[in-house]
Amino acid sequence: MQHLFSRFLAKPAAKLVPAEAPGVAPQAAVALPPLNIRYYTDYPTCNLACSYCVAGHGTTFQKPPTSKWDPARYRRVMHNIAQLPYAVNIRIGVGGEFFVSKDLVDGARTLSQSPNLHALNLITNLTLSVPQFEKTFVGFDEAKIAMVASFHPEQIKDHEAWFDKAAEFNRRYDFAVIMVAFPEALDVLADYKARLNARGVDVFIQPFVGPHQEKWYPQAYSDAERAQIKAMIYSRHDYEYLLNAKRPGACNAGYRAIFIDPMGVVTPCGMGKYHGSLGNLAESPEITLRDGPAPCPFSSCQCDTENVNTVEFHTHYEKSGANQHRYRYRFEDLAALDERYDEWKIHY
Repeated sequence: MQHLFSRFLAKPAAKLVPAEAPGVAPQAAVALPPLNIRYYTDYPTCNLACSYCVAGHGTTFQKPPTSKWDPARYRRVMHNIAQLPYAVNIRIGVGGEFFVSKDLVDGARTLSQSPNLHALNLITNLTLSVPQFEKTFVGFDEAKIAMVASFHPEQIKDHEAWFDKAAEFNRRYDFAVIMVAFPEALDVLADYKARLNARGVDVFIQPFVGPHQEKWYPQAYSDAERAQIKAMIYSRHDYEYLLNAKRPGACNAGYRAIFIDPMGVVTPCGMGKYHGSLGNLAESPEITLRDGPAPCPFSSCQCDTENVNTVEFHTHYEKSGANQHRYRYRFEDLAALDERYDEWKIHY
């Protein structure tokens, strides 16, 4: 059966070429093409129980596991990612806390040492102590680590100590904090953000997505709540895609970005069941990518790791760090000369 998107698919990328035989003039090194990866594992355990958790650990939203966590499968996926002929920037996601799993950590440690690994994005609630993290990171190539720490004020007893710990990690790694704009938390988020910013820590505000009190968010935010979020949010891009649920246009999903599901199946993005498979990294490092951007068929993209793959994003913004969600507006210099180029005044 012909693949649904076969005419968009390129030939499999060439395998890494071994060194030339003696006597043959060496060829100049060729830079590997970039590939952003969002890998969602089905690791289910968390050491917190936030009321607003959409992964199923809290009281607001119960989500049954879609598959059973398999450490051996995870190791196969990580091994095959290390064989890909791309410069990989990967975010490893979980349904719980990454750093409570020895298997998750061991796999990430091994991948960090791979020559094709450009950046390793890890997500944590930052509840371990600094010495515990230092012990965990032994054997990692720490120059490749980027971290996003989620702040959960209802679970963290000593906020100042947590903010100080965040500042310590910010000095060591490409680091940022993410906070969910849960409706009841909006009045205090600005204060938390200011206290972290004062310590030099970037903060990403993530509008809440999901059901709450028989309403569906972010659509249910009031105008006043939207104004509060707009004043805190990281960028115009986040405001339009995460809060206003803007419809994407052309996207690099499947071309310069992929999603890996818990079973190792590779799809262009997290809406993958509608796209068809580009390969299975639990079985083989062979994947077949598209040969360029393609239109997005969906009405919104509220994933902060995936909506930065849109062509519109790359036209207006440029990455400014290993963290997959760290970037800057491309036209700041023009905006300084003419306010009509301001990020919040252009058509976007």
